[in-house]
Amino acid sequence: MDTRQEAVRSLREIISYHLSMLVRYGNCFSLAMFAAEPAGHDGQSSNVSFGNNGLLRQFALLAAETVREIDFIASDQDNNLVVVMPQTDLAGACAAAERVKLEAQKRMGLRVCAGVAMALDGETNTSLVERATAALRQASASGGQCVWYHNGITTEPAAEYAEV
Repeated sequence: MDTRQEAVRSLREIISYHLSMLVRYGNCFSLAMFAAEPAGHDGQSSNVSFGNNGLLRQFALLAAETVREIDFIASDQDNNLVVVMPQTDLAGACAAAERVKLEAQKRMGLRVCAGVAMALDGETNTSLVERATAALRQASASGGQCVWYHNGITTEPAAEYAEV
């Protein structure tokens, strides 16, 4: 198994663990999914994930400096950066995603978009990732350099949570 497959497997296991903690103890958690491109990119590319593993590593290190120590950072099968945030509601996750986005812009010159979803009762690993992915796609389609969230029904811009 290569490191990418291991990262994806670890991500699935962490999400499953937190879903079980949600069911058993009511511990909320959220997931933020990030994609980026160099500043000045035309934004017309259909691939919004990190195509360059070196860039992904640098961005992951920056994200690790920006989020809490208890947050879990990994890449998914589509080469997006994913942050799992235990004990974090939707507002907190959107604010954290906004901080990561701003730091990446300032320190790395990246245009970052993010999709955020908070785990809901009855959620599955797949449905949570799909909701975060839908929010990420909407953020990318709206021009990038923004954070969108999926509330379980629709995707919305996270502008009201932009207070960092």
